[in-house]
Amino acid sequence: MEIPAHDPKHDHAEISNDEVNFLDPGFLNPAENMALDALLLDLPGWWFRLTRWSTPCVTLGRFQTFLAGSTRSPIQRESHGEIPQIYPFQISPQVTLSHPATALPAVRRITGGGSILHGEDLTIAISGPCPSDVFPRRKPAEVAAYFSQKISAVLGDHIQTRGGHDEENSMQSIVDCFDRRSPSDLVFDPGSGPVKAGGLALAFRPGRVLLEGSLKREHLSLDRPHDQTHDRQWLSRVAQQLLSLPPHSSLKEGSHRWHEDLSDIPWEESHLGECVRQKVDSQFGQEKWNRR
Repeated sequence: MEIPAHDPKHDHAEISNDEVNFLDPGFLNPAENMALDALLLDLPGWWFRLTRWSTPCVTLGRFQTFLAGSTRSPIQRESHGEIPQIYPFQISPQVTLSHPATALPAVRRITGGGSILHGEDLTIAISGPCPSDVFPRRKPAEVAAYFSQKISAVLGDHIQTRGGHDEENSMQSIVDCFDRRSPSDLVFDPGSGPVKAGGLALAFRPGRVLLEGSLKREHLSLDRPHDQTHDRQWLSRVAQQLLSLPPHSSLKEGSHRWHEDLSDIPWEESHLGECVRQKVDSQFGQEKWNRR
């Protein structure tokens, strides 16, 4: 069988499931970011990826409905202000919105959960083998709980995992991810009860798992937006916790290094960049995918 010219799994088949890769391609648009995460879910090895947004946007959970009302008035948030008016990525907001100047593009994720406002948050994606030594069973609650425990260890004593019972099924009608409650939430307590500082969303393929995370910098002592060195060091510490890597191994050359792409050529000319463009054209840039 002829392998397609742009099959990332074939192109990087030399990557083993034990290899650890770090990826920071820079500022991408909303559809490119979601397309890249989907591609990493299908690649072998471990991937720790910083997500940077070229424009503020909203991502929608895999199973959320794009409410008709969300193109006419803001989606109200219970405790964090509001998500602005949204429109499907690559569709002109001038046609359908009452206040197009303040509207944001929206793109659908392959992971579950609620809507997330991006731009000033710290967004990450991690993909790896599952089942594996790190995630022995393909159980969403167990995978999310283990990861949130590891990430809270990096963030400090003031951040804890929420724990308790899973309430996700009873919260499908709540639009905003940060108004939902899950045992894997990262929370802090200012004295009036737990406040959600970070949330996780998951997607699975046979033998693989993808975790996407959004963390509020203002609650996590991560108050230096878009500080590339600081963010990379922070995510490296997360990898060390999750995979039990030796200290500083993630910053060495070799497999434990930061890739700006999967080759030594600029991102826009790289093979993975071309794969992202194709996936944007076929899926994440399509109104049918984003609006449904």
